[in-house]
Amino acid sequence: MRSILVHADDSPAGENRLQTGLDIARAFGGHVTAHVNTPIVRLFAMDPFGGVYPMTDVIAKAEVDAGAMVSRMEARLAHDDVPFTVERSEIEPADALAKSAMLADLVVMD
Repeated sequence: MRSILVHADDSPAGENRLQTGLDIARAFGGHVTAHVNTPIVRLFAMDPFGGVYPMTDVIAKAEVDAGAMVSRMEARLAHDDVPFTVERSEIEPADALAKSAMLADLVVMD
């Protein structure tokens, strides 16, 4: 198990997932990929006539929050002795993780 994908977020469970991934990577000489997801598609409003409207202020805040999460994750992982990558996606979480998981030996999620 050399390639470990971890669903990363700010929740207490997120820290547990990350620590689990790091522990496994240490044991097997692996690489951790922390996956940060911001499903932008959920930030669109629809009207009953079929119109779709992006909530631009909410999307902008979500982008800033996701960027901050990536920065925090990179800072957090830089202090560990495990090689890592932080990746980011903006599609539905299940789709994003499934796509990234195709190249992973192990996925840590809950």
